[in-house]
Amino acid sequence: IRQWLGEDAIIFSGTDGAAIAAFIQETDLAQKFIFFCGHKRGEIIPDTLRNLRKDWEEIVVYRNESLAPEVRGVYDYYLFFSPSGVYSFLKNNTIPKEAIAVAIGATTAACLREHRATNILTAEMPSLSSMIQTIIDYEAKK
Repeated sequence: IRQWLGEDAIIFSGTDGAAIAAFIQETDLAQKFIFFCGHKRGEIIPDTLRNLRKDWEEIVVYRNESLAPEVRGVYDYYLFFSPSGVYSFLKNNTIPKEAIAVAIGATTAACLREHRATNILTAEMPSLSSMIQTIIDYEAKK
């Protein structure tokens, strides 16, 4: 990213939009911000930038397409990487009551709760390896 934005660029990513918004507020940077996102992004980062009157630009770098496949079989764990994944999956499927939904982060977990999922684990960091570790830790406590 530095090759496009320059050596002075401050590059930050966080566990979720709230963490990134908090970083922006806490650091009180004067630099211009560029926000790379999908077309179905949340409002917390743009709202923070607007409220702080920051100079910023938004660039949509991907589009979500809901495929809504029908999943056959029953599984112990259902892993969700975004609210869009939750919406897409639940169009033609349900999460069995005895199964556990694993969310990549707080926003995805909140979406699962909105759709009445009952057993939800949330990864500490937004990565597949953290999701797997969350399952391993959960299984060890059984």
